[in-house]
Amino acid sequence: MSAIGKADLIITIGYDIAEYAPEFWNQSKNKTIIDIDFSPAEVYEYYQPKVEIISDISGAIWALNIEAEKNR
Repeated sequence: MSAIGKADLIITIGYDIAEYAPEFWNQSKNKTIIDIDFSPAEVYEYYQPKVEIISDISGAIWALNIEAEKNR
């Protein structure tokens, strides 16, 4: 089983569902997904993000890193 198969949280960054279809890695439709992209997520049966961060990608990652450092 792959790391994606074992994960319960998936963070996608600039993800395009055409590159690696979610039905391959979320067959049970039970993964918690956080989507970070500059445009809204393409939501469908196997890809339903709990959180969408629609922003400049590098800025969003930078902000997440700052918050993670605060909680160390």
